Amino acid sequence: KENAELLKAYQKDPFVQSRLSSFINTENIILSRQAAEVARQLPSDKVYSVEYYAIITSLMQSGLYEQAIELVDESIDRANNYLEEVAAIRTHAGLLFVLGKSQEGRKKFQLAADIFSSKYNNVNQYSKAFTNFNTYIMWSGVELGVGNCQESKVRFEQGKQQFAAFNTTSSQNNPLKNQLETANRLISEKCK
Repeated sequence: KENAELLKAYQKDPFVQSRLSSFINTENIILSRQAAEVARQLPSDKVYSVEYYAIITSLMQSGLYEQAIELVDESIDRANNYLEEVAAIRTHAGLLFVLGKSQEGRKKFQLAADIFSSKYNNVNQYSKAFTNFNTYIMWSGVELGVGNCQESKVRFEQGKQQFAAFNTTSSQNNPLKNQLETANRLISEKCK
């Protein structure tokens, strides 16, 4: 948020933008590393999945992918519901792709997509389809990011099927339809 505000406030002075952004990023690195260290030292029942997830996200935003991936299993192990667990598994998958471990990342994305067949049976169909829509669209985007057009298209189609499973004509789904259309456009542009 601070970076976005600074970019706007100093849009005519890229040097100031760069310096201030650098200061904020340095602060984020220090705080995220400290948070990770504190979380490691606390008893396991004192740190929630979502707290690990916040630390992981902060480490990722700072480019500290190796340190972020060290905490992913903690976030997954402490998940209290499907939302926390799927988010942590997807994050793990994305990190693996960033670290050049695409095959392992695909297995994690598949684990996230299959989570309702192995647990969380009481989740309603709408929530399952909505969650898997997001998993497949994210997976498609990650595949596109590493230049794997075929796999990106396959995952996009799976996301589209999930969208059809929960989509209604109500206006509340418009942002998701826009997300689907944007993903389709990006795939079309990059995979000619």
